[in-house]
Amino acid sequence: MGLLGVALLPQLVTGNMAGKALVTFLTYALFVGFGEEILYRGYIHSRLNAVFGKPFTFHDVTYGWGSLIAALIFGLTHIGILRSMLGISGVMTWAWGFWTFFGGLVFAYVREKSGSILAPALLHGLPQAIATVVLLFF
Repeated sequence: MGLLGVALLPQLVTGNMAGKALVTFLTYALFVGFGEEILYRGYIHSRLNAVFGKPFTFHDVTYGWGSLIAALIFGLTHIGILRSMLGISGVMTWAWGFWTFFGGLVFAYVREKSGSILAPALLHGLPQAIATVVLLFF
């Protein structure tokens, strides 16, 4: 049953708002933040840095084209191109793509500074988890 089963248990047993809040919090905190950071900063960012190196420095943190390109891809994937291609929605939100591009730069900086994807994953997932749970009550 694992972690997902433990997360779903309160919702299945009680069916109340507290269970829904717990499931929502765990989904965003553990799966969305970590999942995206594993892909973008863990894989794409690392592979591009391996190819292009890290010739730049910002506040004593070295970074390379991997940080910038991964942030750009991160932003582009959040504008809705895939939803549009699949016919789910024709709306493309360029402002959200711009916002997530800059978020990707922050996550890349934190990844380079910490040397791990754990810190950017927490920085990515926890605010989303908290905000989403708070919105359940309003």
